[in-house]
Amino acid sequence: MIISISDIWGILLNRRNILIMSIPFESMLLAVNLNFLVFSVSLDDMMGQSFAS
Repeated sequence: MIISISDIWGILLNRRNILIMSIPFESMLLAVNLNFLVFSVSLDDMMGQSFAS
């Protein structure tokens, strides 16, 4: 949750430079992939690991 808030804040602050604005967006995608992996391992479900890759 904290990563999402900081990423949205980073996107809003860096609206002028598209390259710098893409860094928080990439970090947000990394957080989503990490959530897929953690929950798929904890629930013994391989579907989350296939979505994350």
